[in-house]
Amino acid sequence: MDFSILLIYLCPNHTQFYFMKKLFLVLLAAATVGSASAQPNSWLLYGNVNVSSETDQAKQVTTQWNITPGVGYQFDKNWTGGVNLSYGAAKVTPDGQPASTDLSSYTVGLFGRYTHNMGSTFFCFGQLDASYMSTKDNTSGGFTTSGPVIMLWPAIGINVGKGYALNCALGGLGYSSMKSSAPNATADNRFVLSFGQAVMIGLSKNFACKMHGNHKPGDDTHEMKGDDDDAPKKHRKAKKADKDDE
Repeated sequence: MDFSILLIYLCPNHTQFYFMKKLFLVLLAAATVGSASAQPNSWLLYGNVNVSSETDQAKQVTTQWNITPGVGYQFDKNWTGGVNLSYGAAKVTPDGQPASTDLSSYTVGLFGRYTHNMGSTFFCFGQLDASYMSTKDNTSGGFTTSGPVIMLWPAIGINVGKGYALNCALGGLGYSSMKSSAPNATADNRFVLSFGQAVMIGLSKNFACKMHGNHKPGDDTHEMKGDDDDAPKKHRKAKKADKDDE
């Protein structure tokens, strides 16, 4: 696959294209350190940093960032499920106006991830997040906006050895239903398409589960075989020898 063509498709803006191309080359260089694919029955710990900028139909610009840590269990070579948290901030600027609104937000929810390995170094995955979000207006009023958020985003990962992996995504598809605590407020339901408007970079680590030994049930019994198995025979021989002496 020609990754330059892929990046041009996902990043129509030239600045984003060159940034992502340089980022990909850095990740590729890091992958030469070593590689190790995640193993089934292991724990996944990850942290992502996401930056996005969105312009709605009213030409209102929303710029935001968030940090998302998560932990999950990898059931097999493809499926992982777990929980994640997120904290971030946003700035909303109306079109043609210098005034802006500062927001802070947090989310908590569940995630499911399907991973497909492309050799021992590269892999891709799709992650579905189902979260509850709460956003607070820090500019005036102190109103909060909260509700459920569902987000599906694809990503590319690079194994860099010892269970570590670097991940990168360029946005996703989502749906939210947020309602403000302001009087007479109604729910704001909207679909979100952020491909080419967001950049996510993350680091993950897989921890293998330690089992209590690798022996099978009954191995302890088999290991005791030997002299103990011959004990009854030796005892019978000893008794026969005593009778002969008599």
